[in-house]
Amino acid sequence: MARTFNGTSDVIKPSINMTLTGIGTSSAWVRPSNTTVGDGAVFGLISGGHSLTIFAESPGHFAYYDQGGGFTGSATYTINTWYHVAHVVDGVGAKGYVNGVADGSLAGLTTINATTVFWIGYNNQNNFFPGDIADMAVWNTNLTPAEVLALAKGARPNMLRQGNLIRWWPIDGVQSPEPDLSGNAANGVLTGTTSAFGPPYMQFTPRWPRFMPLPPPPAFILMPQIVT
Repeated sequence: MARTFNGTSDVIKPSINMTLTGIGTSSAWVRPSNTTVGDGAVFGLISGGHSLTIFAESPGHFAYYDQGGGFTGSATYTINTWYHVAHVVDGVGAKGYVNGVADGSLAGLTTINATTVFWIGYNNQNNFFPGDIADMAVWNTNLTPAEVLALAKGARPNMLRQGNLIRWWPIDGVQSPEPDLSGNAANGVLTGTTSAFGPPYMQFTPRWPRFMPLPPPPAFILMPQIVT
């Protein structure tokens, strides 16, 4: 499941601040509903500059911003299609990913320095996101390309670097507020949004464990007894 954002007023507001310093990663599944809005923030902070912000930009690209600057990726997106996007800052540079594939980078001493409230579907530049969002997560470390690819293939955020996962909103669209399952209780207060179908099932790891049926018991053959 997921939530749909109308691009004009819908937002999810985490209930407590988040501190990021130096390095970090943000990721989400997104399904933009148009390519003309320009700067629709998937995830952004509400005061100060930019930090691990992901935009859906016109005309149909994703963009990535942090304290060191920002860049627009080369991959294009089409409307009403699910994509996994990630923004990684490692202290040396920043990288963007779409569906686990590198989508541009920014070299230099790119770092994060923020203690603030991050919102889902909005940022401090009044940029609302139009479309669907699911599985929004943040780590206080830089995930590797292999780990980002695992997320794009269906791994859930709590399967990677659990000790560094500081925010995880599955955004199932069935609870209010939307729970933060990272253990830090930054539950997301809803302003608008509606429930929606999530990313394609085959791309998602099942939300609950699947139990395999037990194998059948071995067959026993009764042998005739010979009485002497």
